[in-house]
Amino acid sequence: MAETGFLHYLQFGDAVTYAVAGVLFAMSLASWCFLLVKVWVLARAKWQGPRALQRFWQAATLKDGIAALKSVD
Repeated sequence: MAETGFLHYLQFGDAVTYAVAGVLFAMSLASWCFLLVKVWVLARAKWQGPRALQRFWQAATLKDGIAALKSVD
């Protein structure tokens, strides 16, 4: 029975095989980086959200409230 594992395809592959594997690896790495950045942004927003809302509602005017929201970030 012939081997059909990933290492077998890399061992006996041609340039197209290497190119496709490289593109898939790069896309996988990029998606994981994107995922980690989004997790970081959402965690930061969850941590800063209550404090930002409190500062916004304590502001005297809408302009001051917007400035308070910008100062939290």
